Amino acid sequence: MKKALTILTLLLSYVTLYSQTNIELQTVPIELPEQSFYVHEVFDDRLDKHLGNIKDENDNTTSYKLKGNAATTILDFISVTLKKSAEKKPIHLKIKTLEIQQNQTSIDEITTRIIIELVFFDANTLNEGKIFSISHTEDEVFSISETSQIAKTHEKRIRAAIEYCLLAFISKQSSIKNSNPGAEKMNTSHFQKSAELSKKTKKLTPWFNTLIFSKTSDKYFKGWNINYIGFSDSDDDFIIPFTFGYGQSKAKNNTVKERGYSSVDYYGLDSGLEGLLKIIPGCYANVGIQVPLGMEILKNLDGKKSHNFVIGIGAKQGIRIIPWKEYGIVFGAGFYQKFKTSKIHKTNFGFQFEVGVNF
Repeated sequence: MKKALTILTLLLSYVTLYSQTNIELQTVPIELPEQSFYVHEVFDDRLDKHLGNIKDENDNTTSYKLKGNAATTILDFISVTLKKSAEKKPIHLKIKTLEIQQNQTSIDEITTRIIIELVFFDANTLNEGKIFSISHTEDEVFSISETSQIAKTHEKRIRAAIEYCLLAFISKQSSIKNSNPGAEKMNTSHFQKSAELSKKTKKLTPWFNTLIFSKTSDKYFKGWNINYIGFSDSDDDFIIPFTFGYGQSKAKNNTVKERGYSSVDYYGLDSGLEGLLKIIPGCYANVGIQVPLGMEILKNLDGKKSHNFVIGIGAKQGIRIIPWKEYGIVFGAGFYQKFKTSKIHKTNFGFQFEVGVNF
C-alpha cells in the first residue's frame, strides 16, 4: 500500500510539472480572392510532432501539440477557403517546421513566437522538386502580468502564420505571371517554379536576470557596487542590457590625510550604458560608459562634515562568465577609468572583481 501511494504521488507530481495541451485549430475562412488551385494534401515532415515545451509563471512545463494529426488539421483549415474543384490545379504542402517559442525578452515583457516553414509542390513535381518554399515567424509581445493569458492565443498565431505563407505563395505566382504573360499558355499543368522566399528565422533567446556584487579598488578609493543586469541573450548581436545599481566607496587613509580630511565616503548610483558581446557560450566581453552620480561626505581633521555633489564620466572593460543558463553563479573581472568632480582626486583608474547570481 505504501509503495502504491509513493508511485501515485510521483505520478501526480509529474502531471503537475509537465502536462500536454492540444491546440484545436479553428476552421475560419481566409479572406482571399478566388484562386486557380487548391491544396490536395499536406505532409508533416517534422521528426518531433510537438509544437514546443513552454514554462508558465509557476515554472511548470506544458507541451503543446495540434489536436489530431497536424497535416490533416492544417489541410482542413486551408480547405475551408481553397475548396477542391475539378477546374483547379492541385498542390501539395510539406510542413518542415512548426514550432512555438516563448521567452522573456525585456524587464517587463514576454515574446511568444510561431516559427513555420512550408514547402509547396504541384501534383507533377512532388517527387522532382519544390515550386516554392517560405520560412516565417509570427510574434506577439505580452506584459509579464499577462503571462497566464498567453496560452490561449497560440492558436490564432498558427492560423496567421499559415495564412501568411499562402499569401506569399499567391503573391509570388502572380508576380511571375505578370512578368511573363505567356506563362499560362506555355505550361498549363504546372505552376511556375519560383525562387525560394525565406527570411532568417531566429530562435527566441533566453532572458538573463543577474544580480552582481562588485569589489572595486584604485589608487585613491576602495568600495563596492551592487547591480541588477537583465538582458536577452544573442549569439550574433551586440547586447545592450537593462541595468541599474548602487555603490559606496571610501577614500584610502593616506590620500585622505594628504587632502586635509580624516575620512571621505562616496554614495552614488551606478548609471550609464553597458554592452555585452558573446565570445563563446557563457563568456561575454563587457564594455560600458559610466556616468558617476552621487554625493561625497567629507570630514575634516576637526571632525566637521561637508558635502560635495559628484558627477563625471567613465568607462569600463572586462569579462563576465555566466556558466549556466537557468540558475547559477556569475563572476567576472575588469578595469575602469573615471573622471569626476571629487574633492579627493578627479581621475581614477582601477580594477574590479564581480560575483553574483543568475536567476
